[in-house]
Formats: sequence, structure tokens, C-alpha cells
Amino acid sequence: MKPDKNDLKKKLAAYCTLSAGFLAMHAEKACAQIIYTDVNPDAVLNSSFWLGANYQLDLNNDGIVDFRLSENFSSWSTYYMSTAFSAYLNSSNRIDGYGNNKMMASSLGNFPKPLSIGDTINANNIVLSNGILEHRFSSQEYHQGFPTVNNSFYSEQGLFDLYAEKYVGLKLLMGGNTYYGWARIKILWGEMIVYDYAVNPTPNQQILAGQQ
Repeated sequence: MKPDKNDLKKKLAAYCTLSAGFLAMHAEKACAQIIYTDVNPDAVLNSSFWLGANYQLDLNNDGIVDFRLSENFSSWSTYYMSTAFSAYLNSSNRIDGYGNNKMMASSLGNFPKPLSIGDTINANNIVLSNGILEHRFSSQEYHQGFPTVNNSFYSEQGLFDLYAEKYVGLKLLMGGNTYYGWARIKILWGEMIVYDYAVNPTPNQQILAGQQ
């Protein structure tokens, strides 16, 4: 599934046509050599009965795993007093960087930041070595003879909304150099989908979310 890239094309055109000597030379190099990987078919992480699912992401395709995207979904219920029971749902999606690889954080620095197509990925706020993309927990208590919920509880963490395609900004450290990249994902109840990812192989050069 391909996103709408009109906005990206405008930003990339401006980035790739810089006229100042040094910047222009490096911008062209960055635009021409992006390492892009289309995950085909899309990787659908769908855990079952407490067993988590994960995707090992090799950002630059050198055979070394750089990040892990993981999904865990579980549901269960408990009965008590023979007249009532509680139902629970737990959904957790996260990303972990191997070694010193990191991801872009929100301004508060506590969760990975969801990016839109065309957003700039560089040294700014690349501080997290791991983080929760989305975590939701709910519980509902039912009593015999009462079809409605008697008590309920809901909590959530993370900044990635359900059913929205977003990008994670990534930083890869290799051979003493720093490289910037992205991964495009979507989170659902009980699933995470990994669509594609890319990295700029020019050290210390930015990349735009969705740039290929």
C-alpha cells in the first residue's frame, strides 16, 4: 500500500535543488542514493494467546538486524462469586533499537514520535533506544442479571493512534558514522503492519519521512 506523496515530492524537490555549492552537492548525493526496502507482502504482526509477534528490521540491508518492532495482544476473563466476571484486553506495540541505534522522540522525550510523510529526520530529538508506540489496557466488570457494564477501566500510553499510517524516525550507528532513516507502520487492535523503510547512506545527512 503506497501513501500519497504529493507533499513529499514538493519538499524533496526543494531539498534536492539547493544551489549553494557544498549543500547542493551533498543534497543531490543524498537524494540519489537512498536505500529503500518495500516489505512485500506487508509484514502483519498478529500475536495469538500471549505469544508476541515481532519484525526484525535491517535498515540498510547489510544482514545485521538494527531494530525490532514487536506486537503483543491478549484477552482474558476472571470469574468470582459465581455471579460476576471481569473481561480484560491488553494491546502493546513497541520498538527497540539494537546496540546504540535510536529513534526520534516526542518533544518530551518519553515516547517515539509519529511522523507524517515529508517530515524531516535528522539529529533533533533522536534520543530513545526503545519505546512504546501504543499501549492500551481495558477491563470491564459484569454481574449476572445486569447486561450493562458495572465497572470499567481504560488506560493508554504512546503517541501512535490506531488505524493511522505513520513513520518512525530512526538513527543507525555503524562504523563510527551516523545514518538517518524511517519505517512506515500502522497499528490496530491486536496487529501492527510494517509497510516499508529506508535509510540515507550518506553519513549525517537528513532524510524525509517517505523519501525513496
